[in-house]
Amino acid sequence: MSKRSIIDIKEIAFITCLSLCYMFFNFNNSYDVRGKAMLISIVMVSLLAIKLLRKQLEQEGKIYSNKKAIYPFIAQFLIVLAMNLYRIIYKVNLGDKTESILSKLLVILFLGTIPFVCYLFGIKMSSFKWKISLKQIIAILVVCIVCGGIMFLLSGKYGLRYYSSYNENTLTLVINAAVIFIYPGFFEEIAYRGFLMSALLSYNLDIKKINMIQAVVFGLTHFSSYYSDFGYMGIFLTGGQALLGYVLGEIYIRTKSLTPCIMFHVFVDVI
Repeated sequence: MSKRSIIDIKEIAFITCLSLCYMFFNFNNSYDVRGKAMLISIVMVSLLAIKLLRKQLEQEGKIYSNKKAIYPFIAQFLIVLAMNLYRIIYKVNLGDKTESILSKLLVILFLGTIPFVCYLFGIKMSSFKWKISLKQIIAILVVCIVCGGIMFLLSGKYGLRYYSSYNENTLTLVINAAVIFIYPGFFEEIAYRGFLMSALLSYNLDIKKINMIQAVVFGLTHFSSYYSDFGYMGIFLTGGQALLGYVLGEIYIRTKSLTPCIMFHVFVDVI
């Protein structure tokens, strides 16, 4: 795999397109413009930090490639889609911490069947890399700290969920972090950065294109969770999740390991 340059025109065009979709499709002003600007800023700063720390993040070896990995991805996608439809039909309030956690626990229960699906198609979870070095841990923590700093600078302490969502309740934060570590942390990373990228790699596609594809798919699958109230035009708002998916894909490409991806994913969702 060739070394990737810091400045890439295709990457800039892709990120700009997603950012414009996410920023300007602001129906009824329901989504705070400052919040959108903060997410885009976090993505930009994260990508810059990842590129600057590329020597610390990079790991020798190749990303696991297997066409059959698409099957557990499809199974996981259908389970999450069914649960999202359940949330919509029965109007599960994701803003309510109890309902949100119970909903995630239910998803985790069903996603527990994924290892069985992997077994049916001869996909071993151990085939994916999970190892992470101390150097990589420090690099990911630096990226997380920088992102936290951006949140604080743009929105003050209430830009951090510890103050805005958890009312400075450390126990609630820890419980929610533990649930998020499993879902969406672990399960979304093994699905999109693991299964999906593994399947796409087997078709000898360019790694940049693969990252863009998985990022868009990652974004679109969040439509029913967050943007279904806007109708089909809400698809443009999934650009925010696609941007985060791209950052996570970039981390995976650099480290060849899913563990750093899970770490960053949990940080973004919890902090």
